[in-house]
Amino acid sequence: MNKVLLSGYVSQETGEPIIMHEGRTYLTKFSLATVESYKDKNGNWQEDVTFHNIEMWGKGYAKLKLNKGDYVELEGRIKNTRSNNKYFHAIRLDGIKIIRRKKTNQTAADNQQEVPPPVFEDTVDAVPPAPEMKD
Repeated sequence: MNKVLLSGYVSQETGEPIIMHEGRTYLTKFSLATVESYKDKNGNWQEDVTFHNIEMWGKGYAKLKLNKGDYVELEGRIKNTRSNNKYFHAIRLDGIKIIRRKKTNQTAADNQQEVPPPVFEDTVDAVPPAPEMKD
């Protein structure tokens, strides 16, 4: 089984989607930072930050805008690729829950948003559109 569950902060905002296959395939990327806290041998707390490259496939994710500092929980799969004798890995997104930083005029329900996973088919119409993002 190839399944990844991550929660962390967006460290690189989503850019413009890459459109391939005559407009039928959309790829949007962003970077996620996860933090692992632990005590060292002297009893001091340390933090280990890991950065992950995230790939969102589908037209439904093309309109999804993530800002640096947004906190998200996601589910996906590890995808390895090889280019010029170098290996790269990324997390291919299957689903995401966006948890924005609280603002004074928002309730907890306003800060969370579920984004449905895309349908991986040849037709763009099979992918549900991403919901509008609230500022």
